[in-house]
Amino acid sequence: MRSAHPDLQGVATRVTVVLHDLEADRALRDRIGPDARVLECRDGIPSPSGPRNVGLAAATAPFVFFLDSDDSLAPACLARLHEVARDTSADVVLPSIRRDGRYVGTPLVVSRRARILDPAAHQLFLRSHVPALLRRSALDDAGIRYPGGIRSGEDFVVMSRLFATARAALAFDAVYEVHDSGDARASVSPLPPGEQLAAVRLVLGSPWVSALPDDRTTALVRRILAVNLASGWRTKRGLGQEPAADEHREVRELARATGPRAEGLLSVRDRVSLRFELAPGLASRLLQSRPFGLIPSSWRGLASGRGPFVTELRSFLVRHRRRRPGASAP
Repeated sequence: MRSAHPDLQGVATRVTVVLHDLEADRALRDRIGPDARVLECRDGIPSPSGPRNVGLAAATAPFVFFLDSDDSLAPACLARLHEVARDTSADVVLPSIRRDGRYVGTPLVVSRRARILDPAAHQLFLRSHVPALLRRSALDDAGIRYPGGIRSGEDFVVMSRLFATARAALAFDAVYEVHDSGDARASVSPLPPGEQLAAVRLVLGSPWVSALPDDRTTALVRRILAVNLASGWRTKRGLGQEPAADEHREVRELARATGPRAEGLLSVRDRVSLRFELAPGLASRLLQSRPFGLIPSSWRGLASGRGPFVTELRSFLVRHRRRRPGASAP
């Protein structure tokens, strides 16, 4: 929270701390400090949706930014995000993300020049951790709020709609610091069947998805198949958790029906992982190993500039570009 102070960010900010099912006693308020507004959210649901909606309802500034409690902002991050929003009229401005000292390779943008991004060409949907400066009027005009009642994936519901329908840009030299590993963010207690993919079902069933151009629908569904289903299945198995096979099967078929061209852009690894009914034999384990994540599973993935090998190459170039001296201002 200290990293969001105006003296460090170079832009006027109002910090709001939303306490989720916590008592705002004097000791806690003293720790937070006198400059922050303290609000409470008591909904009994272990999800960030409630606190974020409370913060949005109280916001009066043109832009909002959510800072997770474990993370921090590099100096002048918010100032740079605001500059890009002003120069491009973007509704969503993404910072570069540095997770445990390593830059994240999405979106697939190498240039430092601020510009409006293409959701499909720059594969915005592939970014799984999505802090961003959000224009409040874009949220209010479209009636966008974080979905209640789901315990995982609330960010994906909101950001996938914004990526698909609003104007998004990247502030290359604004850095958001993620201080814990991806594993630490995974739910310790597995969600019960029916809840593991609730956010994905909510997105696929939304009216705005059917109104998207084909390339954006394909990019969104490819992300769902590769990240939420294939990678999610492998992660749960690796943690010794049993994924909900019926729920995965239902969402897989819904995704295929929504974006029938998306599966052809997957890697061999992800395509095999989607066939989770396969017995976990040697051949199946081999095909789901990391090298097969670079091999296209179809001629479309081979010929397309958005296949797995080209995507991974572009992601590597993005990470390399951001590591170069002077590429960002940490």
